[in-house]
Amino acid sequence: EPGLAAIARETLAGIARRTPEAVLDLTSRGDTALRGLALSALGRAGVEPLRPRLLALAADPDPGTRAAAGAALLTALDVEETDRARVFLAEGEAGQARPLLLAVAGRCPGYPEAARLLAETLVAEGRTEEALSALAGSWLDEPEVDARAGAILLESGRVGEAVERLERARTATRGRTDLLLSWAEALLMLTPPRAHFALSHAREAGAEAPGLAAPFALAGRVLGEFLEDREGAAEAYRVAWQRDPGNPLWMERLRFYAGN
Repeated sequence: EPGLAAIARETLAGIARRTPEAVLDLTSRGDTALRGLALSALGRAGVEPLRPRLLALAADPDPGTRAAAGAALLTALDVEETDRARVFLAEGEAGQARPLLLAVAGRCPGYPEAARLLAETLVAEGRTEEALSALAGSWLDEPEVDARAGAILLESGRVGEAVERLERARTATRGRTDLLLSWAEALLMLTPPRAHFALSHAREAGAEAPGLAAPFALAGRVLGEFLEDREGAAEAYRVAWQRDPGNPLWMERLRFYAGN
């Protein structure tokens, strides 16, 4: 997820532990991205420190405050179930994760973390359209929805739709290495492959994140497999290996293209 959003969420969580009323006020604002960040922050702050004050706010004379406090209480409870679902997913138990996440979605529609995990769960079960619907109904910002939907469509083999969604996300969100790499992969799956454009995106990703191996490895793949530039491929894999010497594949590819 974008770094600024993560920083904002953790900052809001710190504020919520001290003065939940300030963060609760954000949950009643019209901006969906801000509302989602505030609710997520309240959940991350933990249940017990917030429960007494949120219960008091839930009885506030102001209807807006009551509604926001109720939503925050649900979110603080829901974070426990999303954490359990995340463990099930990590263990490959999507069927165990899904009822937990559906329950969270029913109690707190649009909760961003639950939407992300529910989409991941549904993809694991081969339910692509439901996964896309889960993302569309969340409070995630539109570029992130497009980026995640593009990745899902790409994994499902719907390459044309994936490219369209990734292009939209890329237009709205600059500096996202993961989007550039996903877009490049999608371009290689088109018929015919758009290898030169894919190489451009891989190189741009490498410029934005020079410490990562993945952009250089992808550039090496494009150069070697699609553009038949063995020398260029060897150099790209050399850089990938320098960034991640623990991955034997990069050295294997380097030796293959370097001819030794």
